[in-house]
Amino acid sequence: MKIGFYFESFKGEGGVYQVALNYLEALREIPNHECIIFNISPDFPYEKFSSVKNWKIIDLVKHPPQSTLPEDAIVKSIRRKQLVKRKLILIFLDVLRFFRLYKLENFLARFKAKKRARVFNNYDLDLLLFHGTSELSLYTKIPTIVMIHDINHRLHPEFPEMSQKGQWSKREYVFSRIGKNTYRISVPSETGKADTLRLYNIAPNKIVILRPLPPPYLRTDLSTSELQKVTRKYNLPEKFLFYPAQFWPHKNHYNLVSAVKILKDKGTIVPLVFVGSRKELWGEYDRVVDLVKKSGLDKQIFFLGYVPIEDMSPLYRLATGLVMPAHAGWTFLPIVEAWAMGCPIIYSRTPCSIEQGGDSAIYVDPYRPDDIALKIEQLWENPELRNRLVQNGKKRLAAWTQLDFNKTVKKFVDDFEKEKYRRN
Repeated sequence: MKIGFYFESFKGEGGVYQVALNYLEALREIPNHECIIFNISPDFPYEKFSSVKNWKIIDLVKHPPQSTLPEDAIVKSIRRKQLVKRKLILIFLDVLRFFRLYKLENFLARFKAKKRARVFNNYDLDLLLFHGTSELSLYTKIPTIVMIHDINHRLHPEFPEMSQKGQWSKREYVFSRIGKNTYRISVPSETGKADTLRLYNIAPNKIVILRPLPPPYLRTDLSTSELQKVTRKYNLPEKFLFYPAQFWPHKNHYNLVSAVKILKDKGTIVPLVFVGSRKELWGEYDRVVDLVKKSGLDKQIFFLGYVPIEDMSPLYRLATGLVMPAHAGWTFLPIVEAWAMGCPIIYSRTPCSIEQGGDSAIYVDPYRPDDIALKIEQLWENPELRNRLVQNGKKRLAAWTQLDFNKTVKKFVDDFEKEKYRRN
């Protein structure tokens, strides 16, 4: 068979990018089919996958050539043009949003998606895979396999990034139609499957659990010098809690900072290290920074922004714990990253997070800064508790591996091939 895979994720997108990498690893283990990768991301890992047998990588967007020369005029020129183009697009979108022309914005996005989807029809594909709920899957007659990461616009419309500025209608347009042309839909948890079946008219046999994995770039064999290098690079304290998440309101940075202020007022100083892009559209980054300043936590809270993926492993290893008090989500990738790196976890108390974390985390009410503060204090001052959580995390990590992920993806393909030949 001829299989297509649409790779559209950027490193700055965090967990979505890492899931895309896991999918590439799984497809590499299905060598008896021809695979065509349709790529629009400059962050595609060419060095790892460009020589895979029976693969063809097609860049649908022109990217600047790879170069080690900082003064390369050609590279600078291409990057400058791309940056100007991107800024013009963002300005145009800002104008549409200022005048609340959300329907026009969504119409233009669909027009672009329909145009790009026509590319797939030129390659005689049997099956087309997406690592997310791409709108392109709606505009092709090729049978598809898609992944739903969340349906938070239906479950948590109270958060602006889920429902305001045209987001609710944009997301609902895709999700209400996603079952039409799909062969299989993967979700990351049983909770996710139950929510999807409850809210959308999709056949139960179409939905399959595909749990998240640690990304392949995590390293556990870190030397002391590597850890010291990252400590110096970011001027990190000896002991800190770690939260890698983009600054969406539902990620709940605000209540986490409030909890740290409660502890400081009691005399317990707990430094926090935030990693993640700002997402300035919703104003959450500025809101959190203002709270940090008003609370006198400037020297206690570290905003690292986006960090290179090679620094993520040392940050997990150096951290006293991962704290993940998000309000919404079926599962979170940092949890499995923490398991892999031996980092204990504080997690939100929700059905989906308890399903994912089990006995490898202590749980907080994400709406109560006092409860978050209490659980932080327990983890911070109890090395035996931290060690028990780490050991439990290792056990949970061993229950779902890249091999299991690969087998699930391969079963998608094998089952489709059997049905295809049976129909013929």
